[in-house]
Amino acid sequence: MGSPQQSHHFSAFLHFKYLPVIFGFVLVTVILRFILTCFYNVYFHPLRKLPGQKHAAATGLVFFYKLMRGEEVSWETEMHKRYGEVVRLGPDRLSYITPRAWEDIAGPGAGKRLENSKEMSTFGPDMYGMRSLGSQADTMVHRSQRRVFAPAFSDKALKLQEPLILDYLNSMVRIIRNNAESSPIVAFDIVKLLNCMTFDVMADLAFGEPLGLLDQSELTPWVQAILGDVQRMSVSRLAREYKVLNLLVKMFTPKQFIEGAHFHYNHSYERVEKRLERGIDIGKPEIWKLAMEKTDDLSDVSKRQMTAQAQAFMMAGTETTATLLSGLTFLLLKHPPYMQRLQDENLARLPFLGACIHEGLRVYPPGPIAFFRVTPKGGNMICAEWIPGGTRVAVPHLAAYHHPSNFKNPDSFIPERWLPGSGYDGDRKDVLNPFSVGPRNCIGQK
Repeated sequence: MGSPQQSHHFSAFLHFKYLPVIFGFVLVTVILRFILTCFYNVYFHPLRKLPGQKHAAATGLVFFYKLMRGEEVSWETEMHKRYGEVVRLGPDRLSYITPRAWEDIAGPGAGKRLENSKEMSTFGPDMYGMRSLGSQADTMVHRSQRRVFAPAFSDKALKLQEPLILDYLNSMVRIIRNNAESSPIVAFDIVKLLNCMTFDVMADLAFGEPLGLLDQSELTPWVQAILGDVQRMSVSRLAREYKVLNLLVKMFTPKQFIEGAHFHYNHSYERVEKRLERGIDIGKPEIWKLAMEKTDDLSDVSKRQMTAQAQAFMMAGTETTATLLSGLTFLLLKHPPYMQRLQDENLARLPFLGACIHEGLRVYPPGPIAFFRVTPKGGNMICAEWIPGGTRVAVPHLAAYHHPSNFKNPDSFIPERWLPGSGYDGDRKDVLNPFSVGPRNCIGQK
């Protein structure tokens, strides 16, 4: 009989000896399961008959590979031009580009038909678990939050806010004019200038105080952190989708992304605190005054909740607007006759200006991606076809707006297509929904 110490050494040796075998067995099991899952997704899945690339149908990793490389939009557009009006982008991910799809996907539930819910992995909560209007998945909570903020985005509110917005617009025009007159051959960054203007406006509306960006024509570290959050969201989306990759994503996420997210939140929280100290009525038609004027105390909404909403407003109402204005400015400068027609237009009606804005939103949508919804348990009818529950469905903006089945000469900037008698009456113009449709459409679209 060996000593207890010898038995312990022998047991440890066996554990060490068989460790590679155990590891190999686990690895083979994982690989085999992955292969079988891919095989099922391609040949036996309920969505197997829908058109699309086989390798994309096999695994959702293809979609996220395109997302992380910044190729999601171009890939979706290419897939629809190759496969048609409905494309399978993943095992449980469908993309549509027809007008009818908008209402079937984003419209409200009615009768026995349930609403397609928001995809949870796209927009997560903030670092304290709070969700804004844009990221709130619960239908009832979203409806309640939207009811609170509706007065701040009404026609009445817009009329009250118009002088404030015009002040910033006039300041930007003065800067452009001064640059053109003082250095007519020296280029300046109009994209940065437009971002300065939109961030100044939204900060005044969201916090009741300006940022002074137009005064210095530079973006502050806080604004740069907000813009960085747009990139960080793609990384966070991958981590939420694949929990097993969460640790790896955290390890390899650039340090500046993490620091930027904390800086954005902390700065927003400080501004919310300053805003609370000033009470409800601060003499400006800003969002919190208009939203809370029927309550006695802003403490009805917690500071964390206010911060989540303020962060969302600062992201949704700034970079997107500046992106559209940048694209539209470029397109008009590339087409001098259109620019001249705008300058000559009667200010009382401005139909051509409206046509240019619509065409700018079509050619250069500020949110070009697909914002997916998830069909409820039991499934839903999408474009006259039954789609099983748990399927992610969406209309990708740029792919839909640049498809020849929807628009003649889809890649050309032709504002008159939005005017009657222009020869473009056959365009399916109702596919253009840059602010989405239904109860979750953009609250600030006006």
